[in-house]
Amino acid sequence: MVVKEEKGRLSLDMLIGLSIFLFSFIFIGQFLPSVFADTRSEISVFSEAYKVSVLLVEDPGRWINLDSPDEKGFHWENEWYKNNISYRPGLARVGRPGFICLQKLVEFKNATFTNQMTYEDDSWVRDVFGLNTPDRTYHVNITLLKPQSTAYSPYYSKDKYGNVVLAIGPPIPNKKVSRYERVINLPAASDFLNVTKTNPSNENYEVNTTFPLGGALIVIRESINPSAACWVQIKVELENTTSNNILFETIYDLNLTTCNDPSIFGIYPLTSQLNEAYEDLYEEFIDTYNEIPDTNEITLRIKNLNCSVGLSQVGEILGDFETDVEARIVAKLVVTVWEG
Repeated sequence: MVVKEEKGRLSLDMLIGLSIFLFSFIFIGQFLPSVFADTRSEISVFSEAYKVSVLLVEDPGRWINLDSPDEKGFHWENEWYKNNISYRPGLARVGRPGFICLQKLVEFKNATFTNQMTYEDDSWVRDVFGLNTPDRTYHVNITLLKPQSTAYSPYYSKDKYGNVVLAIGPPIPNKKVSRYERVINLPAASDFLNVTKTNPSNENYEVNTTFPLGGALIVIRESINPSAACWVQIKVELENTTSNNILFETIYDLNLTTCNDPSIFGIYPLTSQLNEAYEDLYEEFIDTYNEIPDTNEITLRIKNLNCSVGLSQVGEILGDFETDVEARIVAKLVVTVWEG
């Protein structure tokens, strides 16, 4: 009997399917590393921004004398400029994470300028916070902003003389960055506040300022003559000094025939009211006069009351800024990191 030999054959459909599978497998194998590379890059940038923010806000920093290692401690702000000192800056008060030591903040700026000769450079900051790695280089921007700030509308915290409190590092580029915000507590220092105190011989007070305000607070303590009338009136006024056009809006009005009611005494935050009044008045000014105001001021009308009004371009004011040792100003420290 003759047996025919059978030969195996692959169908055309199977060959086409196998080819498609192999092509897809090779493509995915080449494509996946680039996908995960971008993810790893984003994760690493975020972790670096978080690390810098923690070291600045939650840690007081460290220093050590390289010649005498037993000489070390947290108060690097008093030692960093001496010979043979190694240090890492931190801004927190010792034992008070989130509460910023004003001297540390000042010396951080001084050390940055001394080591870089400019605040726009970040080479020393990158080195001291470990942002130069063997395979990557990161750039960093560190700023102090008012609480109302956003990523697209930053408002720098400024002292009462108009100086930016903290801005270190190059401008933030138009590329992928990691931004980390930390709410911090600053002391209610005199440089951070414009304070108006009442004077029995005076009634009207005018304060020039810029908007948006970081913080506004009025503290009413007592009446000078409880049986007499008293009042507090606060208004925002805008003016175009060329045309002399003026608009104003009263945002707070307390008017009493007698001041023997103790319920009127206390602390009144006014930040939102003042900023919202300014925004509304600004739009109304343009609609009314078809021009832009170039000056603004807050007018205070106070009678027969012992009180103080505090305005800040740094941040929100908490507590009685004249008598409370724990009074503070709340702002945002923002750390932005990107690959260089």
